[in-house]
Amino acid sequence: MRIRVRDVCPDSRMFRPDGEKLRGEILARWSVEDPLDVDFENDTIASVSFLDEAIAVLFLEHAPEFIRARLKTSNMTPGDRGVLNRQVAQRIREIGQRAVGTSS
Repeated sequence: MRIRVRDVCPDSRMFRPDGEKLRGEILARWSVEDPLDVDFENDTIASVSFLDEAIAVLFLEHAPEFIRARLKTSNMTPGDRGVLNRQVAQRIREIGQRAVGTSS
């Protein structure tokens, strides 16, 4: 199954509410059987807020292995891929810090 980012957020792909809208669509459509492809169609997003809210926040709610098995991102610009990777790494670090903080 595929989601075209432009179809979900046709007017703006810049702000956290836009990212929330895409994340809601992702959560509504992903399944256990087939990975969901989020197609950025080589549109430059260049918004940390959007990419964080749309995808990186998922890593706070689900294990990285779960997300990587069920969610694919395609046709992202290299710059946006870098932004997303940094945000995902940050969210994963947050999980680790929370675990350390609660075990004390």
